Amino acid sequence: MNRIAILASSAVVTIAAGTVVAATASATTTTKTLNLIGTSLNTAKLSTPASAESDVLRLPSSQTTLGGKTPVPGAKQGYSAESCALGTKVKVCRVGLALKGGLIYGNYAFPVTNGQPGLKGHGKIVGGEGAYNGVTGTIAVALSQPAPGSTTSKQRWTVKYTK
Repeated sequence: MNRIAILASSAVVTIAAGTVVAATASATTTTKTLNLIGTSLNTAKLSTPASAESDVLRLPSSQTTLGGKTPVPGAKQGYSAESCALGTKVKVCRVGLALKGGLIYGNYAFPVTNGQPGLKGHGKIVGGEGAYNGVTGTIAVALSQPAPGSTTSKQRWTVKYTK
């Protein structure tokens, strides 16, 4: 009888210890930062307050790694697609970033002053797929005005995510 009690106690302790180890292993997270430069491919005004844009995403010349690999600086890393609505106090955008290995979805907003959106927006990652399944984090976007005589705008994306 005592052997059964001891074996049962050992099993409970072993299971409990295994649960602690499993919980510790699954709680390990990694935070990564993607710095990307977006160049507009197409912009469309959908209605008076709404617009859509698609961009090609490249690494800035100062960054040489993405996802543990070493691509050429300036190499294409994916695409973005945004849809935005301009309000009286804020311009709200939804974005999908199609990157090598998967997708990241997020929302961000620009403050509006005198009817014009600002050049810096901030928001949150709301989901992902593929290599980015289950990610959480933040998105920051800094816009630059097109060069004189050009309609092509550029954005600097900073995407910080934890998985």
